[in-house]
Amino acid sequence: MPVNSFDDYPMSWRPKKELLKRPYYISLADMMEEDIKNGTLTAGTQLPPQRELADFLDLGFNTIMRTYTLCKERGLVYGTTGRGTFVAENVQNSVLISSGDMKRNGLKHCIEMGYVAGFESLQGCVTQTIREIAQKDDLTRYINYDNSLGMSHQKQAARNWVSAFGVDAENLKVLIASGTQNAIVTSVLALFHPGDIIAVDWYTYANFIEIAMMYHIQLLPIPGDTRGMLPIELQNVCRSIDVRGIFLMPTCSNPTSYSMDIARKQELAAVIRQYDLIVIEDDVYGFMSTYMEESYRIPFSRLLPENTVYICGISKAVCTGMGVSFILYPSRFAAQLEKMHCLINTKTCSLNAEIITSLIISGKAQKIIKAKLKMIQKANEIFQHIFPDTITAGNPYSFSKWVAINCTENGIDLEKHLSEKGVHVFHSCRFILRPDYNHQFLRISLSSTQNLKELEQGLQIIKENTEVL
Repeated sequence: MPVNSFDDYPMSWRPKKELLKRPYYISLADMMEEDIKNGTLTAGTQLPPQRELADFLDLGFNTIMRTYTLCKERGLVYGTTGRGTFVAENVQNSVLISSGDMKRNGLKHCIEMGYVAGFESLQGCVTQTIREIAQKDDLTRYINYDNSLGMSHQKQAARNWVSAFGVDAENLKVLIASGTQNAIVTSVLALFHPGDIIAVDWYTYANFIEIAMMYHIQLLPIPGDTRGMLPIELQNVCRSIDVRGIFLMPTCSNPTSYSMDIARKQELAAVIRQYDLIVIEDDVYGFMSTYMEESYRIPFSRLLPENTVYICGISKAVCTGMGVSFILYPSRFAAQLEKMHCLINTKTCSLNAEIITSLIISGKAQKIIKAKLKMIQKANEIFQHIFPDTITAGNPYSFSKWVAINCTENGIDLEKHLSEKGVHVFHSCRFILRPDYNHQFLRISLSSTQNLKELEQGLQIIKENTEVL
């Protein structure tokens, strides 16, 4: 029997003992997972102290301790020194974003302004290069299963490519993966374990949230401003919580399109160095730094080469459909990354890598970027024309806009309402770990419509059906 009476005692979680099955610690962990996922236990909820829960359920303390440990390993909860155990932020809702969302939901006639593409109409140079490579006498070397990390000349092309974005590539190892998301998955599985904590921006890449949820990695949102994550906030968290790593998109961060200047990066780097955090730097928009002020052109990979896994996908810069991403990393991570890369087979097709290599060496990749920047400049001008009073703090050449709105309905319901009106966008609820009903946004893609006329039509629909601030 419990030592104390709990009839009138406030507890954040009261699992029903009669539903428990042996072994109790697994059954109790399963009940906690179910209550978290169905919303009974919300993100950030402080769980009862272990001895208190043991008394309530009339179970041994070791049983409850094993339950909490198992839940930490599943990524369901995290502990804070001196404060207790809390429900993790990223386990309740699926926020996966993909280009197939509209078709799966029967929205074939919507204007696509949710998924951020890369101006797919500008692919003439790519198709021409494919034809040229197809005529090579040694074509068969690109369709075998050798060179799992990438051919040597392809990896050198990767080094040359990212060097333009400030990476000290000659002192780093390189592997070529099948797209940015696979590169992120490889990095997470290789360098982190279930229950580990990774710090992220307050609004962060939706699919990284989903990846972390799938592999039971806990994400900890850190407040920021228009220059990115606040170093003092990261330091305050690291003082009390065992943070293992940090995920950052310093150039045109997804979804906010904010970019970090060198001063903010140096301040963050000092905290990262102090606590020896592993940095996953997703620099998919790194190519845009070459057209920004010099203070934005130094990546974390240069500031913290021994701590950073630098990922540079080519989807936005060159071609979305090729599925090629460059991973640059120090020797200390080589064994884990290369083993995981082969184990889960995130190798890209050598033919795809050769197409990208040829585009880089020939200079055609830079021509594609210049053409895209002209398009995105026009797209941003159209946005400003339709929303002349709207102030957005992101990069003026960003592929998407992060727009504050006045909204009283659920974010997913707003997405559905706008889809019914003819435009597909994403609400900020997909990019945040802690619900924030006082600050709501839309991420509006400017690079996914079939043409600029369709972009203008989509923006007009948004303007007519939402209150943009």
